Amino acid sequence: MRGFRQQEVWMCAHQLALEIFGMTTDFPECEYFSLMDQLRYCSAAVAANIAEGCGRTEDIELQGSLSLARGCAAELEYYLLLARDLGILQDGYQRLNAQTQQVETMLTALMHKIEDARARRERGQIKVMSNALQ
Repeated sequence: MRGFRQQEVWMCAHQLALEIFGMTTDFPECEYFSLMDQLRYCSAAVAANIAEGCGRTEDIELQGSLSLARGCAAELEYYLLLARDLGILQDGYQRLNAQTQQVETMLTALMHKIEDARARRERGQIKVMSNALQ
């Protein structure tokens, strides 16, 4: 399996995390240990779970990590919405939310690709997983 740094979905998730970390430096001081931490944690967890999955040896483990990453992305989407509705994040909300949704879509597509390869393998159509990540 290729390393996580070569995966387009990881690159997008990593870029999103960098932008979230940068954007939250302007949050009010009272949010430093609450909403800011949640946004940073979720954004980093998306990329980290993708990386972890790429280090696993079994397809089922990879799918589990990608599922966790997708859940973190959904959680991030909520925290972005909350920050916007609280008036903490106005500029950049649309862009960050769109990036988050793009990562969710990419994760879902990759999970389907891995599942399809597994199903073909079980039907005897292929002998070995042909690296869905390549």
